[in-house]
Amino acid sequence: MGFSLIQWGLALLFFSLNLGGVISYAIGSHAIETTLGLSSAQIGSLGGSYFIAYAISQLLLGSLFGLVPSRWLLGGSALLAGLGALVMDSPLFSWRGAYSPRRWAKPWRPCR
Repeated sequence: MGFSLIQWGLALLFFSLNLGGVISYAIGSHAIETTLGLSSAQIGSLGGSYFIAYAISQLLLGSLFGLVPSRWLLGGSALLAGLGALVMDSPLFSWRGAYSPRRWAKPWRPCR
């Protein structure tokens, strides 16, 4: 019983993190567009390609749930997501500092 709750909790955590990624893209798309100098069509293509890749991965993972234990799929998904985060944080991407919170953060001043 306890292990099953942990599995569902992990699935809920991954779903919530994914939802947060989608929402942050929706909120930050205008900043991404202006920072990288993209047109509205290009930012739409970027978002569309993300959702197409998401849909394909959902179809593949959904079909694998009947064949592979869920803990292996969740663990593999976590490792793949971590690898993607490491790749995106590597110095190979020259734009990675463009979305740093320190770049947009205003200096803190106490309220008076």
